[in-house]
Amino acid sequence: MPHPRSAGLTAAEARRLLRQRTGRQRTVLAGRGSAALWAALRALNRPDAPVLIPANTCYIVLWAVLQSGALPVLVDIDSGTGSITPDTLSAAGVERPAAVIPAHMYGLPAPMRTITAWARERGAAVIEDTALALGTAADSQPVGSWGDVSVFSFGRGKLADMDNGGAALTDDPALAGAMDRLLRELPPWNESLARLNRQWLDIYWATHQHEADNPRLAALYTPLFDLYGPITRYRLPESAWRVFPAALATLDESAGHRAALARLYDDGLRDTLARTLARPDDALLWRYPLLAPAEQRDALLHRLWDAGALDVTRWYPSLQPMHAALAPDAPSNATPHADRLAAEIVNLPLSSETTLEEAQRFVDLIRHFFGA
Repeated sequence: MPHPRSAGLTAAEARRLLRQRTGRQRTVLAGRGSAALWAALRALNRPDAPVLIPANTCYIVLWAVLQSGALPVLVDIDSGTGSITPDTLSAAGVERPAAVIPAHMYGLPAPMRTITAWARERGAAVIEDTALALGTAADSQPVGSWGDVSVFSFGRGKLADMDNGGAALTDDPALAGAMDRLLRELPPWNESLARLNRQWLDIYWATHQHEADNPRLAALYTPLFDLYGPITRYRLPESAWRVFPAALATLDESAGHRAALARLYDDGLRDTLARTLARPDDALLWRYPLLAPAEQRDALLHRLWDAGALDVTRWYPSLQPMHAALAPDAPSNATPHADRLAAEIVNLPLSSETTLEEAQRFVDLIRHFFGA
């Protein structure tokens, strides 16, 4: 076990590194990104008010909004970029939202300058969700530097992977203090929560595969939320942060490899029926967002999985079924572009564990599937 004093130093180093990356003045560490998001919403103190979130973001964002006491409202996306925009925010029909939570999906930067301006005109707070985008920039600023609060995640599979952990960053000392007090009151991460988390991931993987074909599955989300809701909010011991500098270093070291894999996918799949989302040249992708025709997407996935490509995934499904089940009193609206993206998405791996040879094999499998 690390000495208590050294444990404190590791947490302090994590805070310093995050401030250095973003230019923020205050960093509050959390058990996971969703706990930081929950604390930010609670600290902003706008209960029972609408909070706008992308319809294609991770389910845990919806859970955190609900647990904060706010009303989640799903927002459609731009079909070319996968991000919410001022136009899609306006189309949601909420005149005075409490907050907006833009996300940099797949590592693709959301248009933060115009989103922030839209929110400011309406008195809404901006909580920047950077869970999939650490290390990139949005509108010429580092991700994590926008809005009232920015939220990071360092869980398994994230760009900076320490298997757990999150953070909330802000320039407001009072807001930072309120978030810190809330987070310190949460239960510690323990084996019981770890078991719940493993169970939920297995169940959600199975459920979301079929909810579009069998809408009755959505009725399961209410009891499942009651049972597995505790995985949204917890705290970590300060000693857990000793691995954070290494996780950041690994991210920096793998940036060139990620870019090379993305170029390989671009070049190898350009003349197939699949496409990708528009991205800036300097985007640091979390996973490569391949879009296959909706009527062929699931067959393509199963072809890849049968060939042993088990790291290929289909995140993120549309939140419409879960939202309808868990937030029946919240404002609802159609999100056709997000729903379409959810039906087309295939995430190709970009991590340092994926070699160029393996990525080429994925390309060959996909090309063969499409007869290219």
